[in-house]
Amino acid sequence: MGEPFIGLPRDPSPYSPRLRTALVLTGTGTAGAYHAGVLRALHESSVRFDLVAGDGVGAIGALFAALDGAAALWESDGPWRPPQVRHFYKRTRGWRLRRLWNRSGGRSDPRRRARERVWRRVTGPPLDCDKTTGRLVARLWTLVSSGAGSRGGSDGELGARAAELLLENLGQPGFRELVLTVHDLDAQRDLVFGLLAEARRRDFFQPRDHDPASRSAEAFDLAGGLRDRAIDVLTAALRVPLVTDPHVITFPVESAWRGESHYVVQRVGSLVRLVEEVVRTGAEQLIIASASPEPIGPHNLRAARTDRLGRFGDCLMSAEAAALRDVQAKAARLRVFIVRPHHNPLGPFDFAGAYDPRSDRRHALDELMQRGYEDAVRRVIDPVVTLRADEVAGR
Repeated sequence: MGEPFIGLPRDPSPYSPRLRTALVLTGTGTAGAYHAGVLRALHESSVRFDLVAGDGVGAIGALFAALDGAAALWESDGPWRPPQVRHFYKRTRGWRLRRLWNRSGGRSDPRRRARERVWRRVTGPPLDCDKTTGRLVARLWTLVSSGAGSRGGSDGELGARAAELLLENLGQPGFRELVLTVHDLDAQRDLVFGLLAEARRRDFFQPRDHDPASRSAEAFDLAGGLRDRAIDVLTAALRVPLVTDPHVITFPVESAWRGESHYVVQRVGSLVRLVEEVVRTGAEQLIIASASPEPIGPHNLRAARTDRLGRFGDCLMSAEAAALRDVQAKAARLRVFIVRPHHNPLGPFDFAGAYDPRSDRRHALDELMQRGYEDAVRRVIDPVVTLRADEVAGR
């Protein structure tokens, strides 16, 4: 996978609607609102993209956009609007007791799941997103059942129906191929889940010559034996390391992991891996949406956050900014268009808004969504409109 990323100078050509294009959504927490604004701008301007990929909270936008349901993300009752969004990651009680348990050596018990399961019920992690996942699942049921019919089944049933709907409609307007990444804590490797058109599926999941076993242990086809795991992948992508419990994914017996159950979470900074997998699908042009603001220059330092979640959120944003820089430096053969805000005062966990000392006022999440819309217009849509006007004038 390394060959498309090195060796050639960057192509200075402008955005081209004729190339196979992938939309990549990356980030944590409140970045999902920014993604919703970007998706709305692309939708209203009829900008075509063939594949949508996501890691972290970007998995939400990717899954909904692949199923032609992105409008549910920016509507007035969508998941990024108050009051639903205020408790996206809900604080839990008793996590201090769990920390004391860990210090006392509780993790040394070899029956890790049996013993840890008891203490999760008693103390819980610092943050929980189960209710948010439940709301997203309910919206997905409405989407796959077209607002009617059977709803409320198991996550496996929903994942299978979503996969079938996407397979049946690939190539139709509004439906796109899908790639998602999460991280397997037990296997210590990234996992890639894809649902692609038949013409590209075999090459994408085919083992690499130098390490065939690795590919079968990392890449999984949502159109095959794991088509019922799409909701598991979405749930795992929302689990932020250190502040939420990991999600458990059980692999089929016939898979490379032989029926094992693994702890799976989001991996911060996995954008480079996600882009590598997108390139493997044949993408020639990337639109990357990230809520991480543009790097600052000298004499622009700000005071560090004093709250723990805020400080941790700053670390997440910094890691994402570094990952964006890595992609820009390595993706020499690709046309890469990064949609990101010039300034973003909201950290990943500031769902209720945050005070911005630079503007001396409080910023709300709705503003971040609107900023995503405006940045997409400026970075992608205006060049496309200009190109189309030039083509018409040249005829």
